[in-house]
Amino acid sequence: MDEIRRKTYNLEFDDVIEKNHWLAIHASIEPYQLAFIINQNSQIILSRSNKDIYDEKKQGMFQLFEWSDPINDVVCNLLSNKYISEKKQIKLNNDTLFKLPERNELSLFTELKLVDFLLRSTDEDILKSIKYQLLEEPMISMVYSIPVEKIRNQLNLIFQ
Repeated sequence: MDEIRRKTYNLEFDDVIEKNHWLAIHASIEPYQLAFIINQNSQIILSRSNKDIYDEKKQGMFQLFEWSDPINDVVCNLLSNKYISEKKQIKLNNDTLFKLPERNELSLFTELKLVDFLLRSTDEDILKSIKYQLLEEPMISMVYSIPVEKIRNQLNLIFQ
């Protein structure tokens, strides 16, 4: 009787999920100004990404700045959390004094509506140093760490 021998191979798969650390930044400045401040005061050099984050559901474009250190496997991203869309006002009332556009403010992370910018990094030490430097900046009103659990849809954000 011929027995069929089957070989069974067991592959080990280490599912390594990068742990991201997040900073919330409150500032009434433009994203490029914040990137400039971070570049001047830290060891990272953020540059504007070729692709901004477009949220199809909300119809908003959120600016993205990025920096990576492939040798140490560190990635940092600065993204704006707010987008203001302006539409021409529909003529409902002809007696208006000014022709102002209709403004609508959108947030990328709806659970963090008051946050202006988010800084994400795979290295917690870099974020800590940036946090303390930003706290000393007069144009920055508040900087604090965000627990990973607070950002529910972070796995949906793919920056590369």
